[in-house]
Amino acid sequence: MSAAVRHPSRLYLVALTTKDDQVRGSGYLLNSRVVVTAGHVVEGVPAEDLRVCRLHTLRATTAEVVRIEKDIAVLLTAEDLAAPGELANVALRELGSDSHFGDCSALGLPAVMTRVTAGVAPLEAAFRVAPNSADNHGYLSLELDGHPPAGPEPWSGMSGAPVFHAGRWLIGVVVRDSTGWNHSRLEASPISALFEGLPLADALFRVRPSPPVTESDARDAAFLDTYRSETIRRYGHIELFGLGLQGHLADDISIDHAYVSLRAGVPSRRLSSTAEQTRRVEPLIAKNTRLLLRGSPGAGKSTLLEWLAVSMARGSCKGEIEPFNDRIPFLLRLRDMYAPRWNRIEGRDGVPPRIGQFLEFSGMASDFAPPDGWIRRMLEQERALLLVDGLDEVLEGHRDGVLRWISDLLREFPALHVIVTGRPEALQHWSPPARLGFVELKLVELDADQRAELIHKWHQAAILGVRSSRLGDEERDRRIDRLSAYEISLTRHINASSDLSALAATPLLCAVLCKLHEVHGTRLPRFRQELYARTVDMMLGLRDADREVPEPLPGLDIDQRRAVLSWIAGYLTAEGEREITLTRFDEKVQSRLPSLGREAGAHTPSEIRKALHERSGLLVAPAEDTLRFSHRTFQDYLAATDLVAQRSFGQLAGHAGEEMWDDVLRFAMSLAAAATWTAVGLAIRRVARAEAAQRRFVSDASHELRSPVATVRQHAEVALAHPGRADAGALAATVHDEAVRMQRLVDDLLLLTRADEGAPTALHRPVDLDDLVLEELRRLRSTTGLRIDGTEVGAARVSGDEDALRRLVRNLGENAARYAATRVGFTLADTGDGRVRLVVEDDGPGIPAADRMRVFDRFVRLDESRSRDAGGAGLGLAIVAEVAAAHRGTVTAGTVPDGGARFTVTLPSGE
Repeated sequence: MSAAVRHPSRLYLVALTTKDDQVRGSGYLLNSRVVVTAGHVVEGVPAEDLRVCRLHTLRATTAEVVRIEKDIAVLLTAEDLAAPGELANVALRELGSDSHFGDCSALGLPAVMTRVTAGVAPLEAAFRVAPNSADNHGYLSLELDGHPPAGPEPWSGMSGAPVFHAGRWLIGVVVRDSTGWNHSRLEASPISALFEGLPLADALFRVRPSPPVTESDARDAAFLDTYRSETIRRYGHIELFGLGLQGHLADDISIDHAYVSLRAGVPSRRLSSTAEQTRRVEPLIAKNTRLLLRGSPGAGKSTLLEWLAVSMARGSCKGEIEPFNDRIPFLLRLRDMYAPRWNRIEGRDGVPPRIGQFLEFSGMASDFAPPDGWIRRMLEQERALLLVDGLDEVLEGHRDGVLRWISDLLREFPALHVIVTGRPEALQHWSPPARLGFVELKLVELDADQRAELIHKWHQAAILGVRSSRLGDEERDRRIDRLSAYEISLTRHINASSDLSALAATPLLCAVLCKLHEVHGTRLPRFRQELYARTVDMMLGLRDADREVPEPLPGLDIDQRRAVLSWIAGYLTAEGEREITLTRFDEKVQSRLPSLGREAGAHTPSEIRKALHERSGLLVAPAEDTLRFSHRTFQDYLAATDLVAQRSFGQLAGHAGEEMWDDVLRFAMSLAAAATWTAVGLAIRRVARAEAAQRRFVSDASHELRSPVATVRQHAEVALAHPGRADAGALAATVHDEAVRMQRLVDDLLLLTRADEGAPTALHRPVDLDDLVLEELRRLRSTTGLRIDGTEVGAARVSGDEDALRRLVRNLGENAARYAATRVGFTLADTGDGRVRLVVEDDGPGIPAADRMRVFDRFVRLDESRSRDAGGAGLGLAIVAEVAAAHRGTVTAGTVPDGGARFTVTLPSGE
């Protein structure tokens, strides 16, 4: 039963009747058999005639009057009126004096209801409790908000109705309509009379003796409702990856479907815990008020804490942990010590929160703020459960400070119930001091039953989604049958394979297998590295391709996307970080983007980041300006791929023995072995591609050289056949022009050949790019009739080969002049962020969107006749792209608002 139930609730409402069904008054269930009502409602009714009927089900039974005190009666029914667990316990509290309490309400039977009848709506009324009213004459004076019901006796059915404050505490029972107030006031007997008359009432109703409620208590309780709702919203669903096809396994499921009861045992240095040595973790949590919980990656540590926090917020804890329903969870993820939203204030980086900062630390204080001192009061009242997640995610230099922080909290609040989690490797050097009373436990791998339960829960979550959809009956049944078949098939495959059973040993990897099996059927991976590789590749694009989702990054394949994420993972791992700001992400991508080729340069770093965040599921945003990997092991795997790809084996060896690098090293060793054969395959493919490119290159070059050679030959043959008619000057001019054309073509071919061979640029020295641009402006003004605009050319210096950069600028200028109608414009600026940007625009026909990447390929002409007539071989823009790449820059093609072409070159600044 959810703690969010607001009382008074119709589920708890009963009618007190005689055996001939005459209604005597209202009552309220405190549990499935205990009823509270007004004493005068049952007085004078023979025991054999008294009946209690639950309005929700119209089920009736006999009842015995246990006690009547100050007109409050307690009854015990002969039979249960509710199923076990259906009704949550009702909180009973006394109101403090000298306080104003609004938001009170009572629920009872309408005056017209003389017999129990289905479909009759109960009567609910809102009141204020007058201060000191109980002290003056022993009753609570309830001032009605609004107007009373019509009729001479509007409240006649309300005798025995419960009175609640803020939908939370039962504070009294209505006993009469107060005379002289024209039905605008009722009197209620305070619930404290129940405890006076029944000394064991607190044990009978399973409530703790509490001091009278004050206005401060009311504010605290109101905020607690908000906090519980926020806890459920924040942790109530787990977004695993987003691997399933549409209509099948959901991308995110409720925490109830993601959690299975785990087992834990005492860690042993000699042998791992066996099933006989382990127990269910929930009783261990209830038994040990200070618990250090170790677990391997993906073992379910974080999910366990989230499930516990949500269950407490819902009031749905059962069994040994049922008392936790009265507690308040504070879930603190220690990785948030490095979150930008936390350490943006100087001095906070790597520092855990003070007591008053718990909500700010967990990101819950942005939309609502607690009453002053609320968290401390919850700790002082021994109502808090502190859940500290991820001690292993704290940098080594900060770990002692975190341990002191925990020790200080326990010293100030000795009764505080606390659970700390972490990976075993990170905690091996910290044995909790015996004086702090910590018990150390380790989560063990899933057994076959737990694994089957988790698989069943994931598929049942999908089936629930299908059942609630608007599909037709036939399609709905078909999908449900298919999901049931998936579950049976996956369970059978895992049970039949020792490799798959080992992979599914943790909740995380078991859930991944559920997703992979849905898409790939029996083609499941056998090794841990392959499991992550297949998962990452699917998340980076295979799933979208299957679903025919529009491609967010055209031209950027899965290998290139994986490379981008591996750069980020490698950087975070090397820096000991878990989160990266958006600006830093873009800078890291920009610095290495040219290595992915021209196609990657068609997208900006921010476009790549946005697409990977929104589409892959590998990145999540803990705050508006930061990203992190959705699971730490994904970061470890991708970091290993980057380090192996760079052959950074020395760096890997340097971190041997550091627990933060353990998984990275394991993945790297496996990847390095596979990389040897992969490198051979890649080399073969590179050779094949090079041979094909060479054949195309020779063919295209031969074609381009054939044209000027044919022109020279034709003119020479005419001169030989008709020597008297030949114009020596014209012949010489033709031969000269074609020779210049061939010379330029040969120079271009040689330049591109050197680029293909990976030859470095000849020189790397400071170059004033503005001087080269101004030189090209003067040349175009003297050789064309176009308007050449250089008003936006500013000073900018780069580092590189001056001749190559002059060729880049000239090719862009010639290309723009070739297609411009009236104008060519140059813009050059140092952007101030370590980059120089050159933009060349024209007012010509522009470049179709589909051709803006192809235009940089060799021998490409978008307008064959115009290009050849103008002397172009289709190599100018290819050379621009090669020169930009050689200078660690990029070039992109776009359009101006008026429709012309725009080419943008971005180069690292030389300052």
